[in-house]
Amino acid sequence: MQQIKQPHELGLSYESYRQGQKEIIQRIIDSEKHYIILEAPTGAGKSLIAFSVIKNMDATGIILIKTKQLQDQYSKSFGNNVLVLKGKNNYPCALNPRVTREDCVFEFLKDKKITDCPKFNSCKYEQIKREALHFDKIVVTNYAYFLSQRFLRTPDILVLDECHSAEQEIIKHAKISIPYRFITSEARALFENEDYEAFFTEVNNKVEEETKEYYNQLKYYEQFDNTNEHILKLQRKIRALVTLYENIKFLKTTFSQDKWYVSSDTKYLRFEPYFGTWFFDVFYQAKQKVILMSATPPSVEVAESLFGITKDEIEYLKMPSTFSPAIRPIKLVLTTNLGHKHLAKALPKVIAVIDRIITEHHNTEKGLLHCKNYNVARYILSHSALSEYMMLHDSTNRAETLDRFKNAKPPAILLSPSFQEGVDLPYDECRFQMLVGLQFPSLADKIVQHRKTVNPSAYNWEVARSIVQAYGRGLRAQDDYCVFYILDTNFVWFFKQNKAFFTDYFKEGLSGKK
Repeated sequence: MQQIKQPHELGLSYESYRQGQKEIIQRIIDSEKHYIILEAPTGAGKSLIAFSVIKNMDATGIILIKTKQLQDQYSKSFGNNVLVLKGKNNYPCALNPRVTREDCVFEFLKDKKITDCPKFNSCKYEQIKREALHFDKIVVTNYAYFLSQRFLRTPDILVLDECHSAEQEIIKHAKISIPYRFITSEARALFENEDYEAFFTEVNNKVEEETKEYYNQLKYYEQFDNTNEHILKLQRKIRALVTLYENIKFLKTTFSQDKWYVSSDTKYLRFEPYFGTWFFDVFYQAKQKVILMSATPPSVEVAESLFGITKDEIEYLKMPSTFSPAIRPIKLVLTTNLGHKHLAKALPKVIAVIDRIITEHHNTEKGLLHCKNYNVARYILSHSALSEYMMLHDSTNRAETLDRFKNAKPPAILLSPSFQEGVDLPYDECRFQMLVGLQFPSLADKIVQHRKTVNPSAYNWEVARSIVQAYGRGLRAQDDYCVFYILDTNFVWFFKQNKAFFTDYFKEGLSGKK
């Protein structure tokens, strides 16, 4: 058994591990399985566990996370012990700081290389990229960048933080929209005759023609200057076309009607994979271990179907919570059926219950209502007796409304159908939450419909995951407190049928026992 080094021995500022961390680090290191799924509840300290495993194994490592904000958190927590690598548009151009490295002119000069730039050695992006290639430190990057930039070498250990999102990140990356201007009548006939290889070749020929036209326009400029707006526009058009060309090449080698959903609108022919399963091995590779971490990871059964890996390759580990169920109770105030067919009759009843609970128990506090959809949220805002204390965002002001809620004095109530993930509301920022309707992915969506038909377990896991994620928004520490109310009667049958997809952390809050 390997001796686990303490955090301060790994270059960190704190002396020892939290309860349960050292034991789980030991189990991950000792495991003979290639895939480790770690269920780590709020407060477990997933980032330290990932860091410590890599350092104690003296291994090279890449940690993938969803957002740039979380990358910044890693940088804050681990300082120079990690290398945070973001996309080119996050770094200023050394030649012209008014634009980003993404607009570097040397990417568009066919007779030049990036290294020919007179400021190459002072380019921040290139400096960090070189360090990442040598694995001098643990590399922390986001899924989107990792999937689009394949220059990184295969690490010893790959960590998928918030792994419940990994498959959707693949699908988002793989989506392709082809503008109709590239689809000639000849190409359309090829597609209709199911000669897909010839279709994609014909389309890419048109993409290549347009790309050459823009390159020819650049030749009219005697000197390339990334302060010239017209040159910048040409470069950006070329970059978009080059990306499209490469995506179509990829689609040409992978497309089949049983794996891809094809749709169209007035501008584009769109391609989206039904599942990310068959991309998993292409992208998520590691020499020794792949660690999949989340407060709501997929079960072994669901992981097999989502990632195309077998249960014999997987070890599923659970970390016990250090937070007492007494500070995070789940209260079933089952009011009515909030399914789509019943909403018209149900909403007046639900609003009466919401108003009563808040008035009697939380009239001097702040809370978050997880609404089934925007229509439900708008109805509550329009009809609640407490509407003067409520705020609702839309797709354009989500971040601003969240900040307004955080800074608001109590009482304050935030209504949202989309704050189940990526939001932390500790202490007085949120003392109560309500689940106003289970969120089932819409079966009117052809992709969702296909996924449920092929893999019903994954569909139900997604619903359970959204509930557990919502539960975790309002409590972040042992001395915090937040109560979670469930108002939808559909929860009873859903929980009974899908209990395996709910984490121990959630079940403890429901039962009040560890």
